[in-house]
Amino acid sequence: MRPRFASALSLTVLVIASLWPAVSGLLDGDEDANRLSLLIAVPLTKNNTNVPDPGWIQLASALLAIDHFNSRNSIVVPELADLKNSGCDITFGNISVLDTGTNDKHIAMEDLASLPDAIAGPYNEIPALELSVFATSLKIPVVAHRAFDSTLLESEKHPYFSQVSADPFSEMHFLASYLNHTGRNNYIAVVYSSTPSVMQKVDILRAILDQGMVDRQVRTFSYHSMDSDTAVDGLHDVSIRYALAKVRETGFRTVVLLADDIQQDAPEIQQAATDFELDQGDHFWVFSGGVAQLSTEEQYNLLKWSRDKFGNRNIFKGAAFLLPYDGFDFDYLNGFQSSLLEQNRTFVERLEALTPIRNYYDWSYAKGNESDALNTIMQTLLTWWQGSSYLYDATMAIGIGACEALLDAGNDTGVMTGDMLMSGIRSVDFKGASGRVKFKGGNSGTRVSNTIPYTVINLLPDRDDDELLWVTEIRDPATEEFITLSPFVYANGSNEPPALLRDVPEQNYIDCVYRAIGLTLMAIALLLVLVCTIWIVIHRNHNVVIAAQPFFLYAICLGSAIISLNIFFISPDEGMGWTEEMLDNSCIAAVWMNAVGMLLIYGSLFAKHWRVNRLMLHKSKNVSIGMWLAPVIFLFAVVVVLQSIWTARGAYGWERIEIDEVTGESIGSCTGDVAPCLYFTGMFLFIPVALAGIMAYKTLGVDDLYSESKWVLIFILVQFQVYLVGAPVLQILRTVSPDGRFIGETLIVWTVPMSTMGLIIFPKVLTVRRMQRNADTGSSDTVESQSSLSVDSPDPGASSDERAAIGGAFNPAADPTIRGPRIQVVTFD
Repeated sequence: MRPRFASALSLTVLVIASLWPAVSGLLDGDEDANRLSLLIAVPLTKNNTNVPDPGWIQLASALLAIDHFNSRNSIVVPELADLKNSGCDITFGNISVLDTGTNDKHIAMEDLASLPDAIAGPYNEIPALELSVFATSLKIPVVAHRAFDSTLLESEKHPYFSQVSADPFSEMHFLASYLNHTGRNNYIAVVYSSTPSVMQKVDILRAILDQGMVDRQVRTFSYHSMDSDTAVDGLHDVSIRYALAKVRETGFRTVVLLADDIQQDAPEIQQAATDFELDQGDHFWVFSGGVAQLSTEEQYNLLKWSRDKFGNRNIFKGAAFLLPYDGFDFDYLNGFQSSLLEQNRTFVERLEALTPIRNYYDWSYAKGNESDALNTIMQTLLTWWQGSSYLYDATMAIGIGACEALLDAGNDTGVMTGDMLMSGIRSVDFKGASGRVKFKGGNSGTRVSNTIPYTVINLLPDRDDDELLWVTEIRDPATEEFITLSPFVYANGSNEPPALLRDVPEQNYIDCVYRAIGLTLMAIALLLVLVCTIWIVIHRNHNVVIAAQPFFLYAICLGSAIISLNIFFISPDEGMGWTEEMLDNSCIAAVWMNAVGMLLIYGSLFAKHWRVNRLMLHKSKNVSIGMWLAPVIFLFAVVVVLQSIWTARGAYGWERIEIDEVTGESIGSCTGDVAPCLYFTGMFLFIPVALAGIMAYKTLGVDDLYSESKWVLIFILVQFQVYLVGAPVLQILRTVSPDGRFIGETLIVWTVPMSTMGLIIFPKVLTVRRMQRNADTGSSDTVESQSSLSVDSPDPGASSDERAAIGGAFNPAADPTIRGPRIQVVTFD
């Protein structure tokens, strides 16, 4: 906001409002009630210099609308023909002009002989707000042909304000629909200048986009415009460079730029985009506003400068520029443009008489005859068409609205109040220069959104005709469908937008080195299990192995091998080329392998020691292995059923979790719904662990040849400590480091087979080797000294009948490794 401009305009409003009692009689019938006095608010100057602004062509459009309405000329508005016979004889008179482009003072406002019945315009944000306040105090309608501030549409604050152009809601709805239309409906970076009107648009756009897709990723980044008092350079958090640096950080490849005036900011935006590689052709830039406020000549100059300076690395190259277009551009039967071009010198002189800037047109600067000069002047006016048709329609809405109000009052020639005129304006429905003009009615001065035409302009398309901009699509106001006029050419030179909506985020795949370490550990564990299994097979007839019950040893080795294979099923991710379905199956397989392996290991240890407990301590003569396996088989069946139900639910599998919403960085892992059946599975898996510990404790008094009680207790303690420390660490690493999580899981899994072989099988290997070594030296005394191994005598408390019942007598003569005195050992078949 320009402080001097705002204060001067506010002061003008207050002065005129204070004069209301003295001049109110002018609106009470002192003037001809059938002649409407009109104030036209347009920007004619910039910074007190005689530089053409859109106000010139807009003022010409308003004057053309006045002429057409007064003469009921229906060349543009067909409905004017119906007014000829309607009995409405209202015309425009007492026309005055307010220059809203200067930042000093408003000459026209000071020269007003009377207050207007209505105001047509303005085109700028701050004048619209101030004139709305002015109109509210006088109770006269304002019909703007452009306004940015959404608060102007709040009837409680601005009851007499209407606008024929697109309101911020309609504009942002079109922007959102275009993004969906082009498939750029996610990962959108919105860069905007921090002015009140633009910030309102950003809030509206966010609300619209959030409604359309729940998980849509939209990030907004503001900056202070270079022509504002708070503009800064460098990577300050309100600079253009900082905003685009954050866009680069997100990796989003659809960049929406919202600004009031991009001309001042374009060099800095372009340079920052180049520095952060946002102009490589893999980003799609969409401009809404900003460029629209430049004249045709200024647009061409800006685009030409950008192309010449930056070449193909250019934010404008292949970008889309969205704006409401003038309806006459695509309606060749509309007579607005032709009517304006057919005007003569008298029309131009009337323009000069209305404007506060005197002698603007110098007829002598155009060489040749008067027609050449007129043509030159008209071509100067036509360097800016934007907004001209909207002011034509705003002026026409006031005139037709007055007739509507008069006809609703029954052609009563009494005083027409501001409320009556406003009601008539909001009830109009006609085909104007910008398309169909219809307001929502009631207290709303907003134009119906599906009557506003929009266009998509392709900036710097790579075309053979070397055009700097080209209209490629329009949206049909009635159907709201996009109509393609020519193919859109993107920055990459093709007719297809950039394939990716964002840079490929960091996926945090497991590093191949760590995966190799994990698979190597798996191979070591499997190799150890295989060696132990082969050793058991080779020594299956040895008294130590027979006493240890080989059936259970085989089951323990099988469980250890299954657990070892679990490392393979926790190692894959998308980095190995696995599909999501394959990863889902791998996650489920890991759960199954863990359950089956643990059940085999601990179930075997439980059954083995339970059998020893019953035979050696309780003197039971029932030594059937099948009987002692029954509880394990029952637990196994229950686990299989529960696991099957859980698997059938399909609620567990591979999921990639986003850990950074800005960059999209993610980590993949096995996760999902842990159903009650899986909790029950864990409970049933804990049962054999607990029972194995209990049986190991109860058999501590049994000779080590038959029971590994102390080793089993140490084994359970080791596993408990590993899970106690490892589980919380894995939970922390789950969303922090995939490599750390994988190595942690691998080590936890790896300790199971390694501790099983080391604590259950390896002691037996050492025992056999010692026995073989002692046998080779012929030292029977050494053998007899191994009382803890009970190889020199059977259980002293067991009778010969009991020993026969639990396995019969072992004949040492059958084993050539046993030398010295022949002994009898209690064994298990």
